[in-house]
Amino acid sequence: MVLSQEKGLAKVSRPHHSLLLAQRQLEVELNSTSDNPIVNSPGGEVYSGGNFQAVTVTSAISKTRLALQMIGRMLWSQVTEIIGPNTNNGLEANLNPSEHEKYTMKGIDVNMSAYMSELAALAHPVSSHVMSAEMHNQGINSLALISARRTMEAADLVAHMSACHIYVSCQVFEMRANHIRFLSTVHAKLKNVSSDGALSELKLQEVQTEALANILCPIVESTWYHWNANTWRDRIPHVVDAVMSPVTDFLASNENECTMPMLITSKKDFQNMIESTANEMFYPSPTISPSDVAAQLGHGSAQLYSWVRSTLNIPLHCGLRDDPLYNAREGLPTEDKKTIGSRVSAIYESLSGGGMMDMVLQSLDIVRGDIVLCASPSAHN
Repeated sequence: MVLSQEKGLAKVSRPHHSLLLAQRQLEVELNSTSDNPIVNSPGGEVYSGGNFQAVTVTSAISKTRLALQMIGRMLWSQVTEIIGPNTNNGLEANLNPSEHEKYTMKGIDVNMSAYMSELAALAHPVSSHVMSAEMHNQGINSLALISARRTMEAADLVAHMSACHIYVSCQVFEMRANHIRFLSTVHAKLKNVSSDGALSELKLQEVQTEALANILCPIVESTWYHWNANTWRDRIPHVVDAVMSPVTDFLASNENECTMPMLITSKKDFQNMIESTANEMFYPSPTISPSDVAAQLGHGSAQLYSWVRSTLNIPLHCGLRDDPLYNAREGLPTEDKKTIGSRVSAIYESLSGGGMMDMVLQSLDIVRGDIVLCASPSAHN
C-alpha cells in the first residue's frame, strides 16, 4: 500500500485502483481501429494518433503486475503474522493445535516467503529494457507480450498465495473459536458458587466468590494468551501460578480465614479444573464443530470457511497423525490422510477453476458496505 500526503491526511492508494486504470487503458486499446496515425492532409485533422509502440498496453499490464505484487505483499504479511506466536494474539506457534510441539505451518511460512520473492522480482517493469528492431526501422520494439507473460505468472503466484492464506485462515478460525470456548467454560466454572465450583475450597460467601472470579477471569485469559510459544498443555502451569497471588491478596484484604492446607487444596482443584477442561476441548479430544465456528464468522468469511470444510472436505490439520507418510511408516490408517501441500493444492484448484470465486461473488450484493463491483460503460454494451 502506498501512502501519500494530501491536505495533511494520509491517503491510501489501493491495488484495485491500479487494476481499474489498467482495465480502462486496455479497453480503449482493444476497441481502437489502427496502429498508425490517420491524418487528413488537406485539412490537417488528426483522426487517430495510433499506437504503433504498444506502450499503452505495456504500461497497463505493468500496472496490473504491480497491483498483484501489492496484493501478494498483504497476503504474505498477514500469513506470516498469523503463524508467528509473537504477532498472532495468543495462538500457538505454527498454528499447532496438538499437545506436542510440531511445525504444522512451517512449510507454508517458507513457501509464502518464496512466492513473495518471486512475485517481487516479476513486478519490475520491462519497458525500461526496450530495444530497437528491424535494422532500426522499428525505433522502439513493443514489449507488451513479455509484460503480459510475466503478469500471467504473477497472477498464478497470487493464486497460490491466496490458497495458502485461505488454508491458514480456516485453521485460525477453528483454533481461535476453540480457545474462546475453552476460556468461556473456565470463566463459568470460576463463577460457579456451588459446592463443586472451582473456588469452593476457599469457603467464600457467594458474593465473595463472584468478586474473586471477576478478578481472576481476566488474569486467566491474558496469561493463557501470553504463554503461546509452545503447546496448549504448556500454558496450564503458567495460568495456575498466575492466579495464586491474586487469590492470596483477595483473602488477605477480606480477612478470610484460610489455612495453608486449604490454599494448597484450592490450587490443586484449580489446576485439575484447568487440565480437565483443556483435555476435553483440545486435540486429541474432539474440538469445536465447523458449524459452531461458521456461526461466529462474518458473512464472507463464513462462506469461504464452509466451502473449504464442507465442499472441499479439508479438515483442521492436527500434526503428524494427519500426515499420510507418517501414518504409513508407523502402520497407522492412511485413509483420508493428506499432506498440507495436497490440501492447499485443492484450494488452489478450486480458485483457479472458478468454483470458489463464483460462490463468493454470488453471495455478494452489487453494493455491500464498502464493496463496490465496478464495470466500465463498455462492459454493459
